[in-house]
Amino acid sequence: EQPRCVAFTGIDTYFGRRLIDRLAARLGALRLVGLDSHDPPNPTPPMHFHRVDLTQPGIGARIAEILAKEQIGRAHV
Repeated sequence: EQPRCVAFTGIDTYFGRRLIDRLAARLGALRLVGLDSHDPPNPTPPMHFHRVDLTQPGIGARIAEILAKEQIGRAHV
């Protein structure tokens, strides 16, 4: 069984860094996927990172591609 996976944006913000730390500490079986226009803060818990700029036109297609690749929202039965 694959670990549950969560993707989120804003990982280079104060709240984003706090969220990463809390998720990594409490949910060991959770796979984290970060989306941001800046590199993740250091040190970073294990996380798949994708550089994306949400202000760019047409970014929705790129986000959909990333979510499909990372299997975000896909039920594993």
